[in-house]
Amino acid sequence: MKYLCVFFVFFITSCIHFQTIKVIGFDKEKNTVTFMGEEWDTKEEYQKEADIYCKKKASLIKMIRVAEGTKTTVESDKNNNSTSAKTVPIIRYQYTFKCE
Repeated sequence: MKYLCVFFVFFITSCIHFQTIKVIGFDKEKNTVTFMGEEWDTKEEYQKEADIYCKKKASLIKMIRVAEGTKTTVESDKNNNSTSAKTVPIIRYQYTFKCE
């Protein structure tokens, strides 16, 4: 029974997908919508969100890669008594779609 509970918790948590694609702009004159998301969001996920937002098929106009700040990870090596830090950019993507 204990293993069944552990399996159930693992199954539930692995099925949860957090939506990271968000609308960041809408141009009423040009009838375009811009979304921003994470590196791991796929083009298909952006297309799906655009189609839902536009209530019909949307056309991709442009995609840009944006470096939005940085993140630093620090690692300690207790054997060598040393610490190292690595700073990398936080990458996000912006997709702009035209609502037909």
